[in-house]
Amino acid sequence: MARDLRRQAMRAVDYPPFYFADVPIIDGEGGPSSADMPFTLVHEIACELDSQGRFRQHCVDPAEHPALAQQAQAVAREFGHTAADLLVVGIHGDGAPCGHSESIEQLSFNFPCLPNGDDHVARYLIWCVYKSFVAKPATYAAASAVIAWSVLHLILGVWPSCRHDGSPWSPRDKWRNAMSGKAMRRPGFLGQIRGDWAFFKELLSVPAWNSATNMCWLCNCVRSTMAHTGADASWRLNRTAAQASFFTRLRAQGIPINPIMGLPFVTGMTICIDFLHTFDQGVSAEFLGNLFWWALPLLGVNRKNQVAELWRQMLYFYEANQVSSRLSGLALADIRRDSKGPRLRGKASQIKALVRFGSELAARCRAACDPAEVAVAETVQECAAQLAAIYGFLLAPAWPAEEARDASVKFATLYAALRTHAEAVSGPAVKFWKVKPKLHLGQELLEYMAVANGSPRQFWAYRDEDWAQQTSTSMSSTAKSEQHIQPSM
Repeated sequence: MARDLRRQAMRAVDYPPFYFADVPIIDGEGGPSSADMPFTLVHEIACELDSQGRFRQHCVDPAEHPALAQQAQAVAREFGHTAADLLVVGIHGDGAPCGHSESIEQLSFNFPCLPNGDDHVARYLIWCVYKSFVAKPATYAAASAVIAWSVLHLILGVWPSCRHDGSPWSPRDKWRNAMSGKAMRRPGFLGQIRGDWAFFKELLSVPAWNSATNMCWLCNCVRSTMAHTGADASWRLNRTAAQASFFTRLRAQGIPINPIMGLPFVTGMTICIDFLHTFDQGVSAEFLGNLFWWALPLLGVNRKNQVAELWRQMLYFYEANQVSSRLSGLALADIRRDSKGPRLRGKASQIKALVRFGSELAARCRAACDPAEVAVAETVQECAAQLAAIYGFLLAPAWPAEEARDASVKFATLYAALRTHAEAVSGPAVKFWKVKPKLHLGQELLEYMAVANGSPRQFWAYRDEDWAQQTSTSMSSTAKSEQHIQPSM
């Protein structure tokens, strides 16, 4: 893959050569093997961009990035740097389809505190591998060791004097050998780790959403308490101890702590909860699916007419608001599949575009509902209004932390109340208004992480996802048999 990686990721760019490291993989026949794999080193790209004058406008603005500004001050005190000179690095990881039956797992990085423009948008591929070659957890652990070693030297502000595993420089590292021990003009630190829940679990061993014990790396929430959404929820207590116990639990289970999590000042809050995966592809899709299913009986005499009327109203909303990201059509199966609970099918941008429509629809249905259903209809309407408010806050020039936190509590509490009502009417096996783990993750995002880190815009993964998909698409023409993965001797 080295040749294609260089050609696609660094086309027409004179950046440092790849660093090669031995990584455990699964070979083509499913057996254990290892490969000499290429990496882009974070500290080398940072120094190269600095030499080009690309960081003149780099600024950790406390108003936009409050937690990163505090972290910069802490790093500066610990390592004798000037806080204003420190670069902030963000790492993103995800898998993207590559061809018809394969996907590429990739890690990239950027500099999130650069102002808007080409350098703010730019992503740099660190490493990638076909998913079928991944030997869990050894592949990710080996790749993380290289990345952590590179970022650690960026934090120290000194070029490394040996390879990541402590061995001497190899003959193809002559350039790096010449740089050994030299000081960097602008050190930096890791301020963000971005991705979805599945990526965090694979790379960092955070709890899975269906874990039998703790399901959250930021608190003591378990599946039996995730529907407790109010201010008195037990998972809101002892949060610092809960985050420390995450590492204790890993050690007790014999799970190695990822080297990236061992970097100075990297904590559970460095693992950024992403708005796209949590809301657009999670909470909002679930809510809109349930809202539409609940509203259908008010829109016509049979399912065919009901769906047709809902689509007509949706088209009117699209045209009236000049919405660009639209569903191409609407069928009953797009709202609910036969054996599952309601969930609106669509891309993240399409779901996002329909949140305000959902609020307007809920208000119309409240006005048209049977008097016996007014209490439920009012709950649905207010729940939809709170979700729309949350999306509206994302457009605010300054993140309204208190208002967003209040809206999050109200939305989650109303949603949980709809679930309680559904169970009271139809029993605990009912499929409607199910409380799922991402509802809790959404509360963590809006009520804690966004309060500390600023607007979710500052760490969401929209650009990362687009970049990862573009990179995967550009590499998909290369057959697996043509990869330049060299077995280690």
